Amino acid sequence: MRVLAIDPGEKRLGIAISDLSGTIANPLTVLQHVSRPVDAATIAQLAQEHQVGRIIIGQALDEEGLPTP
Repeated sequence: MRVLAIDPGEKRLGIAISDLSGTIANPLTVLQHVSRPVDAATIAQLAQEHQVGRIIIGQALDEEGLPTP
C-alpha cells in the first residue's frame, strides 16, 4: 500500500510518497500553502493519482520533543 506523507509548514507543504510496500519514501513535490480547502483538494487529487492507501501528517517537535507552534 502506498503512503503519502505531508510535512506541513506555514508557507509550504512537503509531500512524499512511498513505494508499493510502504517502506521507502521519496519526495514527490512541494506545495505552496493557499488555504486549507485548496490544499486538501490538491492533496486528495495527488492521493487519487498515485493510488494512495494511507495519508500521514508530520508534526514538528522541538529539541525537547514538544510540538512547535
